[in-house]
Amino acid sequence: MKEAKEDVMQWMIDQIMLESDKNDRLLAEAFLELPSREDYPDYYDTIIEPIALDIIQAKLDEGRYTSVRDLADDFKLMVENATKFNRKGSPVYKDAVQLMDRFETLLAESEVKFLEEEKLETHENKLSEIEWNGITYKIGDYCYFEAGGDQRLVGCLFDMWQDESGRKGVTVHMYVFPEMTHHKFQTKFYQKEVLKRTRPEHRFVESILGRCHVLHVKDYVRGKPVGADMNDVYVCENRYNDQTRTISKIKNWAICVPEQVRTQDLILDLYDQPLHLQKAPLASELGEQPPYKRRKDSEDFDSPLQKRRATLTRVARLMVGSGRITLDSQCQQSRSNCIDDSHHRRQPSSCHGL
Repeated sequence: MKEAKEDVMQWMIDQIMLESDKNDRLLAEAFLELPSREDYPDYYDTIIEPIALDIIQAKLDEGRYTSVRDLADDFKLMVENATKFNRKGSPVYKDAVQLMDRFETLLAESEVKFLEEEKLETHENKLSEIEWNGITYKIGDYCYFEAGGDQRLVGCLFDMWQDESGRKGVTVHMYVFPEMTHHKFQTKFYQKEVLKRTRPEHRFVESILGRCHVLHVKDYVRGKPVGADMNDVYVCENRYNDQTRTISKIKNWAICVPEQVRTQDLILDLYDQPLHLQKAPLASELGEQPPYKRRKDSEDFDSPLQKRRATLTRVARLMVGSGRITLDSQCQQSRSNCIDDSHHRRQPSSCHGL
């Protein structure tokens, strides 16, 4: 299982290395190694935790990533460093954003590739509805669930069943509150936002705490479910991957509800005027400084020219294997002689990728 996980993570990095624009320019080129301290001293004054693709590759080779989540944390840090140091709209800034978009797509694909993907136990004795504490629940309903301590989760009921012992339960897709997620410091959320988890889970009926509602943002601004208390109505537009600690936009809301109710009309008490929603950082993060902690990784893996040569050779091998252009003519020359890579490096007057 460990080997399968490492293979998937390596596949993800390989795909990032191969990512190119319409002119076959490798987007990852500026991210292969850390910038020179001599040429870019201000970079190390600005960036607390420097990291580059060769550092990530070295950690992967040494088996230091125990999960895709760890890999995703480092990749996101690399992109955040680039967007922090480089001005918005610059080529490197745009490359960083595009690589992050590609990485999030790879994260979704990696879930399919994992051989150790946990499969939920199936129950043959299906139920059409369940009554609990005087409330009748059906597939497609949203409920509060216990989450330990004073916390609770929101979930959508996708299936109902009774096990061999006669105990009733539900298969549910959970939604978490922003406070429960790992996210970039002062990320902005809607006031009553929840984020959909990527995997379903089984819960026994005893963990249901009551009814609630979740609406996609496009519906949330139009009205509320008939008879609903607004305190129990939540807005959603993103999913959250617990394993990789990433947030991504939901592109097709229909798949977030059970197939049995997808064609049913959504009945709302419409507002006179659509709500005007604004996002803001969590109250707990307002006015605070980010909890930066310097990693040892950047010191353990100061990027020597040998590692750059090995990384570029790896990129070339991958590109040749795929039948695509490897690097531009200048980079082809520099691969054979990495001692002088001044033409390969951006001039100090411009911003560096990392």
